[in-house]
Amino acid sequence: MSSAQNPRSSRRARIRTFLAMFTSVVLLAGGSALSLADQSESTEVFTTELKPGSSERFANNREEIFKAFYARGLDLTRGYKVTNVTVQKDNMTFLLKQGTVFLMKPIEGEITGAAFVGDGVAKMTPPNRTERYMLNKQYGREVLDEPFDTAVFRFTDGSDGALIDGAQGGEPDSALAERAAKIYKERNNWLNGTRGFSLEMQYLEDRISGLEGRDFFLADFHSSEHDWVIYLHNPADFLENVLATTKTMGAKSRRYFVIWSDWHGRSDYGPKGHYMRHPDRDGPNLLRVQHNEMTINIPQTDVVEWTGSLRIEPRVNGLRCLQFDLDNNGDFGSRWYEDNFFPIKLLSVMDQEGQPLEFMHKKDQLLIRLSEPTIA
Repeated sequence: MSSAQNPRSSRRARIRTFLAMFTSVVLLAGGSALSLADQSESTEVFTTELKPGSSERFANNREEIFKAFYARGLDLTRGYKVTNVTVQKDNMTFLLKQGTVFLMKPIEGEITGAAFVGDGVAKMTPPNRTERYMLNKQYGREVLDEPFDTAVFRFTDGSDGALIDGAQGGEPDSALAERAAKIYKERNNWLNGTRGFSLEMQYLEDRISGLEGRDFFLADFHSSEHDWVIYLHNPADFLENVLATTKTMGAKSRRYFVIWSDWHGRSDYGPKGHYMRHPDRDGPNLLRVQHNEMTINIPQTDVVEWTGSLRIEPRVNGLRCLQFDLDNNGDFGSRWYEDNFFPIKLLSVMDQEGQPLEFMHKKDQLLIRLSEPTIA
């Protein structure tokens, strides 16, 4: 991902974004500028490889795919009886001892979810003493060894094959299928309503740009002792692994995350568990912000307008879209789609010539579709 570049061959593009935050506040936030310059060496490499027609399909159908990611249900016509199936993600192991797996109906021909009902166990040994201490503090033991009876999986790494490895599909028991469908819907609704997750937007970004090496895997599994426990392996994050549960807070039964442990990828540690990577060279490294400029205008007491500009150095060839963190609501206690308190609305995105660029602003994420692929 990091090769020195001849400044003469760099191609510059400028993006300007405008945001508005309504009701008590209106925000104009925005502007991004893309420029290419010499890049420092990085050891975290992501590449782009497009399947024929896939980028256009995902870009053109992005709204439908975004909605379908959590709304699409299981294929209940087939259940896969599994015995001692092992799914390994980094240093986390899921053993499906005995039970039935139901696969999600595909999105654009790709299966991105599954549900398991039966007898399973999740196991993980933290990579070093610090993380063992943290796990013991929250979980009560230094090594995870947690039985579960149901689990919901979301993934973009083709884990459907591993989950039904060696199993023959057949017509399932109707009561079992109904239970799996109910759990799958409930847990997906919970994930969809949690502002800390933006998996569907990452899914779009990765498929539109054909990014490899960033596919994620999420397991939301039910423990008799700890209720629901979440594990996420996401190479696009600086800390690729996180293990957490939730607790109730406040009269409205809002829940907050309690992280049991979060750690880097296995290859980032040395034999004794020491983190061996330079932090600046770890993580996604798709782009680097070179310059950020912002102006603020307050035309009246309940309105704030922001206009901004970012100069960005792409570090990967062939990016066809850019994703940024951008809240949809300034009150994190609100749903991202709610209009009360401090809602934020993106009004437009334009290039340096003032031509509009397509964008999505959902789930506290901004996805901008570029008119031309980046050159790094």
